[in-house]
Amino acid sequence: MGCFCDDLCTFFDDCCVDADKSFQKKINRSLHDYINCTYDCKVSARKFYAVVDCPRDYGSQYIADLCSVTNTTDLFLQIPAMGRESGLMYKNVFCAQCHAEESDLWQPRVKCVDHKPIEMNETFTMTDILANGNCFLQLLPPPNASDFRPCFEDIISTCPDVEMEEQCSHTSGYKILWDSIHFRYFLTSILAVA
Repeated sequence: MGCFCDDLCTFFDDCCVDADKSFQKKINRSLHDYINCTYDCKVSARKFYAVVDCPRDYGSQYIADLCSVTNTTDLFLQIPAMGRESGLMYKNVFCAQCHAEESDLWQPRVKCVDHKPIEMNETFTMTDILANGNCFLQLLPPPNASDFRPCFEDIISTCPDVEMEEQCSHTSGYKILWDSIHFRYFLTSILAVA
């Protein structure tokens, strides 16, 4: 899957050739400066795009630090948020806050490998449950949230030689193939030759 026909495809510049671009969300293009391809196994087995930093001139360094924190054990800072207006994924609620977007948190769920009961008391926290080794944290999107945008970093978008490059520049059909090592981005004229 290399192109999209959704309301974010012009923002991510990944519209399919036949995408209807008349219903696109109006999102400030400057947000591109704060989006990275990221990975979190609690969210997905695939990499995805998320807003991971605050604007450099944001007024609160405290909020900016909470947005960009890495390797934290604080579960609240690990929960992504989905922008209500933009539909963009934010690393956490503080990243959404510094971009002035109302957001909904992803829903944390604990899954345990074995079905043995866990002895708990009123002081038990989610961290205590996850520390037993048989349980892990899973994050589910908020109700009515749009899908997060997967990212493919290993796409090869140039042709390997001059003759193929010439063929590439004279066609408009696109294909993306997976060859177990990289995503390969070929134009249909090259596939027709093969």
